[in-house]
Amino acid sequence: IAKIKDYEKVTDNIQKEISVFGIILMEKELSQHDARRIQSYIRIADELESTADYLVRLSSYARRMSLKDLFKDKAREDFFALFNDVENFYQEVCSHIKDFSALDKSTISRKSALLWQQAEDIRTNHLERVSSGDYLPLTSLTFSDLIVSLRKIRSHTKNIGDAIHRGSNV
Repeated sequence: IAKIKDYEKVTDNIQKEISVFGIILMEKELSQHDARRIQSYIRIADELESTADYLVRLSSYARRMSLKDLFKDKAREDFFALFNDVENFYQEVCSHIKDFSALDKSTISRKSALLWQQAEDIRTNHLERVSSGDYLPLTSLTFSDLIVSLRKIRSHTKNIGDAIHRGSNV
């Protein structure tokens, strides 16, 4: 957790430096292409920093209670399936940052919507498991917070994709 928090502080600093530098550059005379690209980099830095914030939250939520109680059976399977799907979405989108290679905006939106629905289904299913007595009530809140954090990471990833799309279509 300490390492995650350290990385989050690093992303805070990077985001600030990119924003300040981008603003300084935008005070100069720029082409429309350059201005949009700088705006995209600033947005990407902001979204990456927000993603780091949610990773810190994930790690702190997981410390609320015994992971054995939280991640029993189907809850473990559901959580890690969503975690892996969100991570793959994040990796896919972020692979386009370096060269601003074109992203299909409709594909990114569709994948994002599917992940949102997957997260909602998982939360609903877990509430049913808690209601049936299979899990302690505290798991409901903690599990929901974990799923919401993954959903927020998905949202910030979609925003990164939107920024890349905007920066590549100048």
